[in-house]
Amino acid sequence: MPCKILILNERLFPSAPGGVERRNHDLAVELGRRGHEVTLIGFGRGPSPPPPGVRSVSLGDLGRIYGPDGKRRTFHALSFAWRVARLDLAPYDVVEASNIPHVHLFPLALRCALAGTPLLVTWYEFWGPYWKTYLGPLRAPFYRAGEWLTAQLGTAVVATSRLTAERLGARRFRPGAVAVVPCGLHDEEIRDSARRRTGTRRSSSSPGA
Repeated sequence: MPCKILILNERLFPSAPGGVERRNHDLAVELGRRGHEVTLIGFGRGPSPPPPGVRSVSLGDLGRIYGPDGKRRTFHALSFAWRVARLDLAPYDVVEASNIPHVHLFPLALRCALAGTPLLVTWYEFWGPYWKTYLGPLRAPFYRAGEWLTAQLGTAVVATSRLTAERLGARRFRPGAVAVVPCGLHDEEIRDSARRRTGTRRSSSSPGA
């Protein structure tokens, strides 16, 4: 039976050519091929023309996710959460969202509960103690707490690797192992994309550019 599916992520492919964005795009294409109606929502722009059965809804320009120090900007995550809180979820039979950048899951889980819409959260990473290395001892406890709280959200959760599944499962109140659902991307395609991006950066930074 065809379903109306929302796939939510911070950024859209091809504006953002990252692994999560490409995974979401490929998943949407396959679901559309099987007769489902799929909506991709995030910052940036989706493919034009859209694949059959797939539409993209932009939340605005990509913006700067990372600051000068190479770390994620809290403002961008909060901006994403604010827009998620205003989404109309009534048209959808199920919502799938990535765990990153965490804070958006609070309004999303609430909106899904109010609408009676199942929420599947796909976890790509679980940092835990690594937050201290990333942010320092003062800020890390707040982000670890946020990560732990969002680990409890969702009608169901899956992880894209065994390591993430084990870390996530150990910190959830709900019993049972977390299912592992790999992204399904081709390794060689990722390597080719990385080589192209590296070559672009090198050429743009060459003398006289």
